[in-house]
Amino acid sequence: MIELKLIEVDGEVGIILPEALCQRLQVSLGDELHVEPAPNGMLIYANASETKLLFQKSSD
Repeated sequence: MIELKLIEVDGEVGIILPEALCQRLQVSLGDELHVEPAPNGMLIYANASETKLLFQKSSD
């Protein structure tokens, strides 16, 4: 499981991505990520990467 931390950035909410996740997505500072709704959660991906991550809703 990968934990993401939410932080405040200039009055908005930001997410800290662990380095291992950035490597898996093949992204670095300044790159853009895309987020799309998926049937069971959210899909996060970068244009340059063929890797797509599905964050599913927890059953909690």
